[in-house]
Amino acid sequence: MVAHPRRHHIAVVVFSLLLPGISLSADARQPGGPEPLCQVSTDPTYGRSVDNPIAVGGSPVYGAARQRRYLDALRGPEGQAVRYTRSGSVMAPDNDTMLDRYQLTYDGLDTPVVLYLDWYHFTDTTAPVGFVCGAAFDLGLPPPDPSMGREQMSAFAGALAKDTKSSPPAIPLGGDPAVGVVLDEFRVLARGIPPVQSKVPLRSVIVAYPQTCEGQLVAPTAVRLVSAQGQVLAPEDSSSEAARLAALSLGTTTPRGSVAAFFRADPLQAPLRPYVEYGPPCAEGVRERTLAIDMTRAQLAESPMPARPAEDRSGLPWIAVQALIDLDGRFQEMRALGGPDLLVRAAIEAVRAWRVTPAHANGAPLSTVVVLQVSFTPAKPH
Repeated sequence: MVAHPRRHHIAVVVFSLLLPGISLSADARQPGGPEPLCQVSTDPTYGRSVDNPIAVGGSPVYGAARQRRYLDALRGPEGQAVRYTRSGSVMAPDNDTMLDRYQLTYDGLDTPVVLYLDWYHFTDTTAPVGFVCGAAFDLGLPPPDPSMGREQMSAFAGALAKDTKSSPPAIPLGGDPAVGVVLDEFRVLARGIPPVQSKVPLRSVIVAYPQTCEGQLVAPTAVRLVSAQGQVLAPEDSSSEAARLAALSLGTTTPRGSVAAFFRADPLQAPLRPYVEYGPPCAEGVRERTLAIDMTRAQLAESPMPARPAEDRSGLPWIAVQALIDLDGRFQEMRALGGPDLLVRAAIEAVRAWRVTPAHANGAPLSTVVVLQVSFTPAKPH
C-alpha cells in the first residue's frame, strides 16, 4: 500500500472532479440466490489487522462520515444489526498512517470484533469475513484530500515559479475594460509572491484598477471579498508594499494607481466575490462594484485505460489516484490512494496520457486537484 504522512485538517476547499467512463467489477452472486448487496472478503485479515485495514478514503475532512457509512452497511452473518463504537487510533506499520479502531458487536456474538479503518487511502471495499451487508456501501470516490492537494499544488507551482517565462496569466475581472485581475492560490504560488508582513499564507491577490469618473482617474479606496450572505472579508494587506509586490508580479499590465489586496481566502475555491469601492466623483453605480466570476468545470477529453499487468494477482478492479490538472489540461503530481505497487505504476503511467479541458474562470484556465478512478482492461496475453 502506498502510504502518506498523517495529515491535519486545513480549512480549504479544493475542486473535485469525478470522471465518467469508469467500470467496476460486478458483485459475486450465489447460484440460485439473490444478488448480494456487497462482496465479502476471502482474506481473514481484511479489516482485522493493522497490516490490512479497510481503506474508505476521505481524509480527516470527510473520512469520519465515510467510515460511518461503511459500518452502517454491515450486518451479522444472519442479518443481525451491528453496533459499533470507536475505541481509539493506532499507528499503521508504515509509521505514517493513523488508523481508527472500532469495536463491533451484534446479538449472539460473544466477543466484540475489532476492525481497523483507514481514511487516508481508498481501495475497493468489501465486507470483512464474518459479516454481510444490509445495504450497498455506496462510498463512491472520495473528494480530494485538501492537505495532499495543497502539497501537490505547491510542488508543481513551485517548479513553475523558477521559470518567469512560465508565469500563468492573471484572471480578468469586470469585463471590457477590465476592472482588475485576480491571482488565485495556484497563480500566487506559481509567481512566487512572498507572504505579506503578517506572514500568513496567501490564498489570492486581487488587483483593482483605477476608474475614469468625470474625466478624472480615481484610484480604488477599498478591496474586499464578500459572501452571498453579505459577510465582508478584509484583506491581510492592501498597502503600497502589497501594490508594489503585485506590480512586480504582473509587470507592465498593472495601470498606475492600482490597489492590490492580499487575502487568506481564494474566491475561486469559496463562494466569495471581489468587491471594490471608489470615491467621488464616481457616481453611485460605479462607486461600489461587486464583480462576478464565471466558472466552468473541467471536462475529461481522453482517458485510455491501462491493461492489467499479467503478474497482478490482487484482483482489485481499479486504483484511485489524486492528481493536479495543469493549465494545459495535463495531469501532474499524481499520487495513488492505495493498492499494490504493480497496479499503482500501471495506473499512473496511464494517467500521464490522459487529457482534460481544464476548468476556467472568466475565460482563464485553472489548475485544480481531482480524484480519478483508473480501471484496468484484461491483461495482455504473453
